Amino acid sequence: MLLALAMLIALRQWRSSGSPRWLVLGGALAGFALGAKYTAALVPLSGAVMIAAYPACAPQGSRIKRFKSSVLSAGLFSVAALIVFAPWLIKNLWHTGNPVYPFLWPGGRMDALKQWFYSRPYMGERNPLWAALIFFRAVFWGAQSANGYDATLGPLIVFLPFALAVGWRALEARVRNELGPLIVFVLTGYAGWVTLTLASELAIQIRLFFALFPALAILSAAGLTAIGSFDSPALRVSIIIKAVVALILALTAWENLATLAARSPLAYLVGAQSAASFREAHLGAYPAAIERVNALPPGSRVEFLWETRSLDCVELDRCRPDVVIYNWWHLRQTVGAAEAILSHWKAQGVTHVLIYDLGADFVRSQADAAFVDSDWTELDALRGRMQLIQTFDSAYSLYALR
Repeated sequence: MLLALAMLIALRQWRSSGSPRWLVLGGALAGFALGAKYTAALVPLSGAVMIAAYPACAPQGSRIKRFKSSVLSAGLFSVAALIVFAPWLIKNLWHTGNPVYPFLWPGGRMDALKQWFYSRPYMGERNPLWAALIFFRAVFWGAQSANGYDATLGPLIVFLPFALAVGWRALEARVRNELGPLIVFVLTGYAGWVTLTLASELAIQIRLFFALFPALAILSAAGLTAIGSFDSPALRVSIIIKAVVALILALTAWENLATLAARSPLAYLVGAQSAASFREAHLGAYPAAIERVNALPPGSRVEFLWETRSLDCVELDRCRPDVVIYNWWHLRQTVGAAEAILSHWKAQGVTHVLIYDLGADFVRSQADAAFVDSDWTELDALRGRMQLIQTFDSAYSLYALR
């Protein structure tokens, strides 16, 4: 979000000055954003479209000359973004053979099966109209950690841009000229978001597209200004609406402060709370489970199921995390039944298995998960063929292979 905002500021400077150094800087910032998240590819894409639609200093001349200027500017911006993003591509190519690992084609530890499971194309939208409403669905139905949208957004982010559209003509021409490029940026990025939801259901997660929100926030602020056009001699609607907006923002700020206070590291930072107790308060049974894993005999190798985190393992090769939560599914597809999976693990030197039971239960409860009933039957059979060492608050189970 910060890099996208900085890019928009740099491109605004380029439009007003015409200096290519701002164009290069904007491209570099877009490249850094893409290096942070693949879905941030919408940032350089939307930036390039915005540059082509709003050339610097409105160059004079024939239509062909202006077109060439726009194309060259967009090209320079894109090249700068690609150069900055190139180290990530080279690193991936060097280590995995796939510059855009783990997408598009197999490479590294991602075979075709894992890639299919990771992208989950079978869960993509099939109705283009429904896909086009993704933002509105996410705002009004989304809830953090409660459904696939995985974010809680307030309705102001919908209402205020709508107010901007209604009161557009009431704004000064200078203001409209400033907002026009941002509208192009948001609409282009949104078109990309909608397209991705057709390819994978995971694309409904709002967090993957937060880079679009700085521009949307500016448009929302402009919408609050445009509300003045709703006023009439008999009723100052804008005062009422702004009071409601102020109340909503105040309540939101209070909620976030309360959340911060509940999770504050201040007690730990001043020495009133130990690191262990802080971790236990925020990570549940995970610290205890990993501590037990670290206490296993030297040479132990632990296979994780439905647990992605392994940074706390004392030895790098001791833990085999379930990074994309596909370990069990992939084993069922490639190895087969529980007995065969146990033999496969033993051949690889695996000595223990840590199962995140809450994670498995959550996946099992999802109607559209890739797992079938026989997968869970074999998991139960697997448990019966291993020695249970310890459970951790019904969240984790640690087993030893017999």
